[in-house]
Amino acid sequence: MRIAFDIDEVICSVDGELRTWFLDRLGYDIHAGKTFQIAIPGWTESDIWVEITRFLMCHADSFNPIEDAINELPWFYNFNKGPLPFVTARPPEVKSQTANWLKKYVPVPHTLELSNNGSKVKYLKNVDYYVDDRIKNTNEAAPFLLNAFLLKKRWSAERNSELLPNVVPVTNLLEVKEFIMEQEV
Repeated sequence: MRIAFDIDEVICSVDGELRTWFLDRLGYDIHAGKTFQIAIPGWTESDIWVEITRFLMCHADSFNPIEDAINELPWFYNFNKGPLPFVTARPPEVKSQTANWLKKYVPVPHTLELSNNGSKVKYLKNVDYYVDDRIKNTNEAAPFLLNAFLLKKRWSAERNSELLPNVVPVTNLLEVKEFIMEQEV
């Protein structure tokens, strides 16, 4: 059995800095609502992704770790019996900064895949579980896994009716660990 993880808002805190970036540079509050949909009048999804890439190029190696998540990673490493796979939507332009951040904060061996805002499913072929903070990603991965875990955030907390049956809403990685331990008995 193996588990993989998203990075942003799973093991590192990005939301506040991303929100500030869009407010300061564009005067636009990207998270005014309860979803993670970034919509700026007159902008295409590609335009938004270019701006997110600019943001990541400036900040990708300086985000704060989510300490309680980082502290659980050694257990998951032992569960995997090997490196922890991290799969992120980040673009290839920030691979080195992302790898440096992981090296600095993740206390166990790991691998890194960047989907460049595309589907993460092709990177999850050899895992049974996956943790992400976005419903779109957990629902897309769930048909290929035993379970996907949705970390409840402002943009997903009240949307359980949208989850596929094997997507488990959780508030932290300790709950993921406890769920897996119950299943593995």
